[in-house]
Amino acid sequence: MNFSTATDAGVSSNQSHGKLNSTIAPTATISHTEIKDHSKSAPKPTRSSKDVEIEEEIKRIKKNVQEINNRQLIRNENVFGPVGNDTRIFIVQVHRRLENLRYLVESLGKVKGINESLVILSHDFWDPTINDFVGSITSFRVLQMFFPFSVQLYPNTFPGRGPQDCERNAKGVFEDLQISKQWDGWIIFLEEDHFVAPDILYVLNALVTSRTSLCFHCRVICLGNYKPKLSSGVNMVGIGDWVVTKQNMGFAMDRSAWNSIKACGEIFCVFDDYNWDWTMNRLVQTCCFPKLTAMFVDVTRVVHVGSCGTHIKEARCDVSKAVMRAKALFWANRHFLFPKSFARLPFSMKLPPFKRPNGGWGDLRDRQLCKAIGNGTASEDTLLRLRFNPRPGRILQQSREGR
Repeated sequence: MNFSTATDAGVSSNQSHGKLNSTIAPTATISHTEIKDHSKSAPKPTRSSKDVEIEEEIKRIKKNVQEINNRQLIRNENVFGPVGNDTRIFIVQVHRRLENLRYLVESLGKVKGINESLVILSHDFWDPTINDFVGSITSFRVLQMFFPFSVQLYPNTFPGRGPQDCERNAKGVFEDLQISKQWDGWIIFLEEDHFVAPDILYVLNALVTSRTSLCFHCRVICLGNYKPKLSSGVNMVGIGDWVVTKQNMGFAMDRSAWNSIKACGEIFCVFDDYNWDWTMNRLVQTCCFPKLTAMFVDVTRVVHVGSCGTHIKEARCDVSKAVMRAKALFWANRHFLFPKSFARLPFSMKLPPFKRPNGGWGDLRDRQLCKAIGNGTASEDTLLRLRFNPRPGRILQQSREGR
């Protein structure tokens, strides 16, 4: 579900975009005639040749996005064979940082078992250079999918910004893609600015196998953390509540976990916080029953190397130095890689007390679009109904009153 804290393209007309509230009756009852009459009554703006050129380019990209999403081509199947029930799946949120993506692909290429895996790249921006790079990947199977309601495709009108990446990506894998909609295995969620250890799949498989003895009811496995220091002693595994804000990097889940999250889609779409992980914390606290319990590794198998993001700014961003630090961390931890067994940490993780939402998800149109995406009904018609709401001021007023 960018399962990415406030991503480069993950916020809306207010500040974010993508959740919803079904209380906007006027929005849902606008007819096509009303939309047409509304547009006729407004004065037509003068369009320059540049505007026309941009519109044509957007139409072309929309067509390409639709074709790729419908085709669902898996590259390199001729080399590695078809995807089967035992195939592990990675899903990677891709924005516009090609350098980061190159390093992630480099690290994935060194993962033991990657040749038996499928890597799904979920894009929110159409970039020919990135697409060319994806076409050059030869180390594993890869499939691309594109978000059809991105800011790139709707730059000057609603939605303008896309719904939260994490939910979108999870739904895409578990429900929309033909290759995985009936699949019951585990899916690892990554982002373009992650760098992974060579034993990440080995550890996932080992923990899935060990669930019967370690934590049979655990439905989330967290393979990454933000600890800057090395572990001491043997490989340790913790068990506790899924504290999403601390365990939002390199986590894996199965269909059972997704079904619990999906059942709480209403809360996900109306909770007034533009961060997907704080929203997920709220779901785990109040809605998911049984509660989503997680196993989490003490020695991280995922490192965040994106120093130039939404929340983190450095005077000079140097991805290569961050990658060197990640490689050094894995090298220093090399005696912990590919462990024969795991010991259980003596403490468990508990969810923190409820935190007041950060805001940024108050526009009720965002919430409507989020719900439509969640239930599979989002379309151009949905955008028209939301875009031409006759009383947008009332929407914003209701939004503020509901916070």
